[in-house]
Amino acid sequence: MLKSDLRRSRVISYAAVLLVTAVSVLGMECGRSDNSSPAPRRTAYLRIECYDTVYARVNSFPLNLWINFNASVDGQRDDDGSQWLDVTYPRYNAVLHLTYTPVNRGTAARVLDNRRERMDMNVGEHHADVTATTSQSGVTSLIVKAPAAVVTPLQWMATDSVAFVLSGALEIKGNDRSAEETAPIVEAVYNDILMAARRLSRDD
Repeated sequence: MLKSDLRRSRVISYAAVLLVTAVSVLGMECGRSDNSSPAPRRTAYLRIECYDTVYARVNSFPLNLWINFNASVDGQRDDDGSQWLDVTYPRYNAVLHLTYTPVNRGTAARVLDNRRERMDMNVGEHHADVTATTSQSGVTSLIVKAPAAVVTPLQWMATDSVAFVLSGALEIKGNDRSAEETAPIVEAVYNDILMAARRLSRDD
């Protein structure tokens, strides 16, 4: 499934190529179902109350980035301008790891290719839904949702193709948590990312 409100613009040429490639690689359902296997019994999980959709802007970050008000933020900056940001959701026992990488027209394609390969590896053989959106400032985002990939069910990549690449993945703690149990978390954080993507811009 692909949802897109991409606008035509020369400045997002790299992002357009990224989108086509990612959809072709990630937008397919892999694996087989064995109809002869007995259906497993459903397990009752403790209902998780999701955070309200209230947002706050992250301070001291190169982008206008909005996150859930209930999440905590921890960041680190490198000498080359790269910056790491961990957005922690305490109630979900989950962390959205974000990396800001400065680029130029000569390095953008290489960085995007590297991030795309990493996304593909994280999805593996699981089915993935890809959402593409472009903010009013012209930043193109790609959000990959693969609920069956329980450890990293959400990934995000955004770029203006000329100055930066923002990449990230949601890590849900706990190896014994099933896709059914984490589904409300994945959907809630997906909505947070989508909101952030639609408002994303450079902090000039």
